[in-house]
Amino acid sequence: MNRNVLIGEEFFVRGEYGEALRFFKSVLDVDPQNTRALNDAGLVYAELGEVEKAVEYFEKALQYDPSFAKAFFNLLDTLIKYNHLDLAAEVYLKYHVNIDDEEKVKYEKILGNVIYEILSIKLKLEETVDLGKPKTAENPIKVAFICGSNTSFIIDLEIAFSARYHVRAYHFSEKVDFRLIQDALDWADVVWFEWADAILAQASNTLRKTAAVICRVHRYEVFTNWFENINWNFVDHLIVTSKHVYDLIKEKVDLSKFDFLDVSIIPSIINIDKFDFHVKEKGYNIAYLGYLNYRKNPSLLIQCIKALVELDKKYKLYIGGIKQNEEIDQYLTNIIDKLDLKDNVIWCGWIENVSDWLKDKHYLILPSIHEGNPYCVLEAAACGVKPLVHYFPGSDELYPNSWLFKTVNEFVDKVINDTYDSFAYRRYAEEKYSFDIYAEKLFSIIETLSKRWNEFKSSLDIKRINSKSVCIVASDFVGIVKNGGIGTAYTELAELLAQNDWQVTVLYVGHRVDNSTYKWIEYYRKNNIQVIPLSALLNNCSLKSSSLSRALSFEIYQWLKKYQECFDVIHFHEWQGLAFYSMLAKEQGLAFKNCKIVVGVHSPHLWTLHYNLKFPGIRDLEIDFMEKESVKRADYVWFINNYMKNWIEKQWNIHVSNYIIKPYPLFLDAIGVDTEQKNKCNKLNLIFFGRLEFRKGLDIFCQALNLIKNTEVAHCIDQIFFLGKDVKIEGKNSKKYIQEKSKGWPWKNNILSNFDRNEALEFIKNCNNAIIVMPYRMDNSPLSVYECLALKKRFLVTNVGGIPELIHPDDHAYCLFEPNAAALAHALSEALTKLPPIPRPAIDQKENRKSWVAWHNALVRAERRAPNLKNLEDRNPLVSVCLVHYNRPHFLEQAINSLLNQTYHKYEVILVDDGSDKPEALQFLEDIKDLFEERKWKILKQKNKYVSAARNWGAKHAAGEYVMFMDDDNLAKDFEIETFVTAALNSNADILTCVADNFKTEEDFVLNLPVARYIPLGGFLELGCIENVFGDANMLVKLKVFHELGGFNELRNFAFQDWEFLIRACLNGYKISVVPEPLFWYRIHGENISRGYNNYNNHLLKLEPYLQKPILDVYKKLFFVLNSIHNVD
Repeated sequence: MNRNVLIGEEFFVRGEYGEALRFFKSVLDVDPQNTRALNDAGLVYAELGEVEKAVEYFEKALQYDPSFAKAFFNLLDTLIKYNHLDLAAEVYLKYHVNIDDEEKVKYEKILGNVIYEILSIKLKLEETVDLGKPKTAENPIKVAFICGSNTSFIIDLEIAFSARYHVRAYHFSEKVDFRLIQDALDWADVVWFEWADAILAQASNTLRKTAAVICRVHRYEVFTNWFENINWNFVDHLIVTSKHVYDLIKEKVDLSKFDFLDVSIIPSIINIDKFDFHVKEKGYNIAYLGYLNYRKNPSLLIQCIKALVELDKKYKLYIGGIKQNEEIDQYLTNIIDKLDLKDNVIWCGWIENVSDWLKDKHYLILPSIHEGNPYCVLEAAACGVKPLVHYFPGSDELYPNSWLFKTVNEFVDKVINDTYDSFAYRRYAEEKYSFDIYAEKLFSIIETLSKRWNEFKSSLDIKRINSKSVCIVASDFVGIVKNGGIGTAYTELAELLAQNDWQVTVLYVGHRVDNSTYKWIEYYRKNNIQVIPLSALLNNCSLKSSSLSRALSFEIYQWLKKYQECFDVIHFHEWQGLAFYSMLAKEQGLAFKNCKIVVGVHSPHLWTLHYNLKFPGIRDLEIDFMEKESVKRADYVWFINNYMKNWIEKQWNIHVSNYIIKPYPLFLDAIGVDTEQKNKCNKLNLIFFGRLEFRKGLDIFCQALNLIKNTEVAHCIDQIFFLGKDVKIEGKNSKKYIQEKSKGWPWKNNILSNFDRNEALEFIKNCNNAIIVMPYRMDNSPLSVYECLALKKRFLVTNVGGIPELIHPDDHAYCLFEPNAAALAHALSEALTKLPPIPRPAIDQKENRKSWVAWHNALVRAERRAPNLKNLEDRNPLVSVCLVHYNRPHFLEQAINSLLNQTYHKYEVILVDDGSDKPEALQFLEDIKDLFEERKWKILKQKNKYVSAARNWGAKHAAGEYVMFMDDDNLAKDFEIETFVTAALNSNADILTCVADNFKTEEDFVLNLPVARYIPLGGFLELGCIENVFGDANMLVKLKVFHELGGFNELRNFAFQDWEFLIRACLNGYKISVVPEPLFWYRIHGENISRGYNNYNNHLLKLEPYLQKPILDVYKKLFFVLNSIHNVD
């Protein structure tokens, strides 16, 4: 074959194209993927003028070998020769990253403007464009650019970077999609935000920081509210376009507060090669480029052109831009008319190709009162046009004096009398503002940030180095979060264990992680505590289709599973149900066989809502369900006191057998001094201590002060302090609430809501003439009480929850009161006039800490095994896989192949064809007969009765103990059946559903990159009436249970049969559990069954089981939810 290629090439050189083509085609008949022959055939057709044929053959060669440089260049040459520049640019963008050849530079220059225009159009249409991997690096740095509208100038930079890095551009011309920005952060090593604007303000305060971040500031942003609202701890490097702008920034923001924020002054830069240079002389055409608004000083613009026209009417002003408001429009129309300039001012509209537009222009005028480093000046200079710039602040740092003017007369003088040197203007742009000048500095910034970020991510790996190891999973931790009781408790537990020879890892799962977090990570590392910020490692696809609570709990489980052998003990708090999927996995024998999991109960979600006087919404019920199920399945439950144990068992109707009751292990003993006031006539300060919310009794406190404000005891009070976190209550922040309720008080009020824990303790410690008031409507074991006891401060606190268990019984009489305003008013009157003793603690913290360490040590000494776990060596039941098909053989083949790859071997497949009538479907069923007969699998055919009837028909022929349902458009992961069976044997669930990975293209599952993830909850009836939280039809069911339930509803034109079946199962008391693993790929496409049916009817039919079998407890909770919608403040 190679000989025929050589012969053909000899004929080609001699110009005998017909003979050459014959030999090339003879090679392709035998080897259609021979890229050399394809390229040569393309050359023949190009010489013959058959452009379409030539392009076809070159494209085929590149499809088989994307790095084939000869085919790439021949294709470009052909398209350019016949003036198909747009197609040439498309080809260049498609293949250039695979071509490692210096000759590419020639085509970049030829196609530069076209490539730019194509990218501009693509970005307007698609918002996101991937410029591909450069051939120069095997694992190139990934850089994402984020910008809003009117930032086409950034495209040059994106194209330049794409030669060195893998670049994705995210341009939002209209509505900003912050989910895409999160995708960019998750994908990239470095994310470049163009402008410090509203996009960055919201992103920096709401999105997860999962990459290094650059922000380039131009000018106008510094004068907006957005700038001050940006969380600068989110940004790693700030690029400022001029020193003047940098000075303005420092006046607005104290950048020295941000330890990880670097700053560089790099001016606006341009791609010089993009601008055609023309040698010019003085002339009459004046250009203006840009928007027209007040800052652009349109009055000076018109006065300047008027002064020139008075000298010579040949002068004309060409305005390339648009007016930004109606007032400017009216002003310009009027003044141009009054000055008789209608023939001298030409409106050109918005200019896309600046270089072409400037060909016949001689000067560019910029009359602005304020600028950063405007591109129009650089573009004009690059084209050989003389810029004339009004003396805005900082302009003398950017441009030579010969370009600057202060008055109209000076402008006229520079046009009429100054020298004109196009070469000098071009040279200035090249030497000061070309990309080549600053490329290395920009590359250094990118590569330094990428290295730093990846080193940080590498440092998050866990290695076991100690015989005793604990992981604490917490959404709150001291320092990272400003204040919070749960965070304090787990921080002190971590420090206690670290001091007693435990290897301590903290999985911090709070959403907000930025550079301030990394400072605390380093702090704790020095104290032998490794903090892992899960937010920096989250898989964003989990967050796209599920609630935050589910996605977070699932991602926590995935991380813990990876490192499970590193830990002996894992601590969770019950709050937000973080342990839910981890506990399911342990129950199902999938993970944590050698770990003890402890769930501490501190402030259950519905308990908190109730005492904050709020009705629960539907998502609140979801969190409550996850919290309850976590506690039910925990190896040990930690209660701080008897009060919470009793509340849990009563409200959740569960019995907790494995539990410990231990107070918080705090390092608080003897941190205070006895501050007994000696002068009992002194006025006292009252300090409300706690979160500023109803559960903490803010309303009770305010009402009590209203009761005493006009009494004699009011004179005993000096000032009122509110020491706690500001929250929303009654639709307003608590500061506003206090201001409204305190009208008419005779005392000065001070609201201290920004203190962290250490600052708050220091404040209280230094308040010697004060009574601390904690009028909590309800609390479990508030740290504020521990802290007041340790600081030896006089306080009043409500007699609720677990509070009495913290205080010495002999002191209850003079520091406890009932949670109402009258009782607090009476207690205040007594305390202010009689000054009772300082309460004493009921807990010896030294002994408590010893007890905590001893308990953890005992957990490690205990035999490390999971009781009663079953594995597949003990029992491997037969599973019948019911696979339903209708007219989709292309999907069915993939589904069958996925079943052939299963790691579990005791299963049968029952393929039910639901009346396929397409010839290709019928032929495929014939083609697989031998395979099914060989494996003793079954193919059943029926008239088209719809999917539910097909599933039921398959189940009737099932021989297995379990039946697994599968649709033909989905794909089983290799371990699906094995995992289902393991989970079923250990959990004894009647029905198991699982997590599903969604995909659209084959590339998604080949690269294991799901576009989204469906994470169900299992048997949760309350939310199940609104959303299918039970799971997908791809479920494992005990065959006996399936028959007892009567199978799926066979009603046609109803899309929710699986949902309705699972509701019936749950209502009838069958155990539905979810396997917290993605066991199959769910295909998203236009033929999904749920499409096309009436949504109202779907939901109505799904609700039937609820109406037929009402459960009082479910309805009670839903009544509360209805009130959360309609009866809120």
